Amino acid sequence: MTRPWSSCSTGDHSFEQIAAGLPGSPRDLVTAAYLERITKPSGALLRAMKVKDVTCAGWRPGVPVRLYAGRGDKDVAYDNSRYCLRELRVSGVKAALKDVGDVDHTTTARRSLPEVLDWFVALRGA
Repeated sequence: MTRPWSSCSTGDHSFEQIAAGLPGSPRDLVTAAYLERITKPSGALLRAMKVKDVTCAGWRPGVPVRLYAGRGDKDVAYDNSRYCLRELRVSGVKAALKDVGDVDHTTTARRSLPEVLDWFVALRGA
C-alpha cells in the first residue's frame, strides 16, 4: 500500500528512512531528566500547566456527568480524569468517575462505551 506521505522527503531522507531510524518507544526520544520534569512538574512549568488546564474548571454542564478512565491508559493519564472530577465538583457538579481497570486507551474506550450507553438509557427512563 502506498502511503500519501511516502513520496515526501525531509532533507535527504525519505519518510520511510526517517521512520526506520526512530526508536521503538517515544520514551527513547527524550532524556530521563525531561521525563522526570514532565511527570513531576514544579515551578514555572507547573504554573504554566495549571493556567492552561482549564478544560473542566468552572464548567457547569447542567446534566449528569460521569467520567470513564483506565489506570493503564498511557495516552490519557488516569490522573487527568481525577483532576477533572475535582474541578467539576468544585464548580458544584455532581460528577462520578468510573475506573474501567488497568487497561490501555483502546480497551478503556471498549469497556466504557457499553456502560455509557446503558447509563444514558437508564437516565432517559428516569
